[in-house]
Amino acid sequence: MIYFVTPGSAMASVVARVAAEQGGSSGLYRSVAAESPPIEIRLAAEGGGEVQYRPSLRDVPEEFDWSIPKTRKTYLRLEQKVLAKRATTKEASQYRSMKKDRNSHIFADRSLRDYAEVQRLKMLAQKLAEIQRYLRPII
Repeated sequence: MIYFVTPGSAMASVVARVAAEQGGSSGLYRSVAAESPPIEIRLAAEGGGEVQYRPSLRDVPEEFDWSIPKTRKTYLRLEQKVLAKRATTKEASQYRSMKKDRNSHIFADRSLRDYAEVQRLKMLAQKLAEIQRYLRPII
């Protein structure tokens, strides 16, 4: 699974500056280079509690080639495992990613077909109105 995160030092420097300005008692602070993965930052609050700042993780959508039979077989195998509740967390996340990609392709195709059908029906309605105008009896 691929995740997109903001660099760790970008958030860490803001937290350190706020802690220094406020004169808060930071219990633990570590800084890392921007290229390394983000770290967890823990600050001790004045009341004795602990606050944790964690960078947000976001799934990057993966694109699959659904014309390959192996991809479809893998999807069906994972779907059966997930529905039977025998899938590991990695298999379940891969299934969700595949399902999201598959649904996006299916709904995009349906949307295009529906749009084309609506345009065809509009054209037919215009032609029908034109024909009816010529078929009206002259009074």
